[in-house]
Amino acid sequence: MPEFSAPLRVTWELPADPSSAADQWRELVRSRVLFVEIDPAPGHLAGLAGVADLLAVAGAPRVTLAAGAPEATAALAQLSPVGAAAVDLLFLPPHVATAFPGFAAAFRSVTWALWSTAEGLEWFSGALAAARAAGGGTVAVRNPPAPAAPLTPLQRQRAVAEWQRGGAPELQLKIHDLFLSRDLGLDPFREYAGCQAGDALAHLSAEGVVTACRTLPVVLGTLADKGLREIWCGEARRELRRRLADAPAPCAGCAVAGRCRGGCRGLAPGGWGSVNLSARDPSCPGPLLAGEEGAG
Repeated sequence: MPEFSAPLRVTWELPADPSSAADQWRELVRSRVLFVEIDPAPGHLAGLAGVADLLAVAGAPRVTLAAGAPEATAALAQLSPVGAAAVDLLFLPPHVATAFPGFAAAFRSVTWALWSTAEGLEWFSGALAAARAAGGGTVAVRNPPAPAAPLTPLQRQRAVAEWQRGGAPELQLKIHDLFLSRDLGLDPFREYAGCQAGDALAHLSAEGVVTACRTLPVVLGTLADKGLREIWCGEARRELRRRLADAPAPCAGCAVAGRCRGGCRGLAPGGWGSVNLSARDPSCPGPLLAGEEGAG
């Protein structure tokens, strides 16, 4: 069986049909995916019934559920205590601090989460406040689904100001956006070495379509035609990785091009698969000279 090029993390749009969800889950397990993030679309949480008894099985991927308080409560009604204890919760807005104790006791871990978008950052101060009220934890700003627009400098500045007002020693930040991470004073390259779409990341739609990641909607194949590992050996994925391996031409001369490699390539509009793989992350203000700090 073909091997993945890196430990694979799949974001999964849970199908509404439990039988379809079970079929896709078995393919994820068969393919030996290490991490699965379940992102149920509105009305699709019913599909969880198809995998509720399979999440804690030995050899299954580590599972994260992205859900708000009502959806997380509904999920707990479908999961056994053992199943819920095998699931990490990405607690989506609105962040209800009063729900945290119950979720913390039921799920393996709880992270306060929001999207790396203009709309998502409107919940940043609320997430910080709820996490403080709960006694600490991690606030995660996640890569957004396509189509997505980059954060503006003003939006990042506002987030920095909110962190300066509402941050606390007991709070940790996990920031996907390279430039927001830099502005918040984190090391932007600590866990980043270029776009990982189609390498360490993939996205699986409810219909079984495999794309490079949820921000980069380049179609790699469909489970109706072949298995996930076979898709990984396909020409579409190989071509994508060839195009992402090097920094795009606008990054020429940049001191951090070898580490950044163009940033989040899914944020550049237009071109192949609704993105332009020849463009760098629009958040970047331009190539950096040697000695300049940060990612852009």
